[in-house]
Amino acid sequence: MDVWPAVASGVLAAAVAFGELLNRHPDANVTWFFKVLSPWFYVAVNGAAGAFAFWFMDSLGWTSFESVPGPAVPLVQVLLAGFGGLALLRTSLFGVRVEDRTINIGIAGLLQPLMDAASRRLDQRRGVERNRLVESVMRGVDYQRVKHELPNQCFRMVPTVSALDQLAVRQHIQTTDRTPSLSDHARSLYLGFVLLDLVGAEVLRDAVRSLQASGASDA
Repeated sequence: MDVWPAVASGVLAAAVAFGELLNRHPDANVTWFFKVLSPWFYVAVNGAAGAFAFWFMDSLGWTSFESVPGPAVPLVQVLLAGFGGLALLRTSLFGVRVEDRTINIGIAGLLQPLMDAASRRLDQRRGVERNRLVESVMRGVDYQRVKHELPNQCFRMVPTVSALDQLAVRQHIQTTDRTPSLSDHARSLYLGFVLLDLVGAEVLRDAVRSLQASGASDA
């Protein structure tokens, strides 16, 4: 068996699995993947499936295609093995509904826990990064002075925020204001998290910077 097509099949399957994780976590920073191991294990399992699929095809003599021009045969082999391995891992005989989850019975039932573990670790890393970001952006911000102006500034910068989302932010402010156990620092962080989800980090950071330049947000 030629080793390189098997390696290419594994790399293809691993790349698709990596893209699957990125699609599931569109705001993930690629550097997060170098800080946690679970996503790499998920990627490695998918890559191994692609390489195994090529070995299996080669063992049964399924790597010869008479209707395919000679130079294109290796590409066809790699594509079939790579995507075939991915399809094999996602095969399930049937699904069982348990509360709000569907449990796959079959090989897919073994893959799903790996995906869940990888996603959970990425979500944890995302939480750490989000907390650091909001802490940094909202540091020194006087909540009582910006609780209305900061959202308005963000909405002016991103006019596509729906009226319903804007109303939800204002209701959030009213709710936190009615919670006496919260400090203004905690309220400013909560407001930062809400706005971060709506407008993103760059807009939030620039909006705070604009208010600080005008003297409207200093403690």
